[in-house]
Amino acid sequence: MSTPRKQKHLHQFDPRVVSPLSRILLAAEGTVTNLLEAYLLEPMDLEKLGQTQRRLARPLPLLGLPRGAAILDREILLVGHETRAPYLYAVSRIALDHLDGKVRDTLLGTQKSLGKILQEHRVETTWEMLGYQIKKAGSVGPLLGLSTGAPLLQRTYRISVRGLPTFLITEEFSPHLGLSVPSRRDRSR
Repeated sequence: MSTPRKQKHLHQFDPRVVSPLSRILLAAEGTVTNLLEAYLLEPMDLEKLGQTQRRLARPLPLLGLPRGAAILDREILLVGHETRAPYLYAVSRIALDHLDGKVRDTLLGTQKSLGKILQEHRVETTWEMLGYQIKKAGSVGPLLGLSTGAPLLQRTYRISVRGLPTFLITEEFSPHLGLSVPSRRDRSR
């Protein structure tokens, strides 16, 4: 696995300290809905926890957006269709003006994951890993059935559409996936 470009806000770690599934999730290009469905043998349901359209008060360089650009902030949870177990928490910042109308309408009006929407509309994308880390679950912990101090695997990446940075996504994976996420003490050995 190649080491992604390091971002100031993400602390890298040696990927050999986590399970093979953890490494696959870190290296998977783009969204992981289909990967989770294949691994778990269960369809995923998306629960939108929040979705807000707004204009940027400040530029957002990671998406190449100036102040005043239209953006969608989206917060979701992927849960198993039958088990209702939470598997992934994600926060996305989406440059709405970089999407065509049909994709934008589907994104705003449905409970579908970004991966499913892009696949359905046959949108060609490029993907760039920005970084990954192991962090304390914090406020996300209870959403994933964890304590706030539990370690979580997190990755941040960017997806471009027609060469324009369009999606900035941070995903946090639940240990319900059978991930091996070592404590800080274990990572330093």
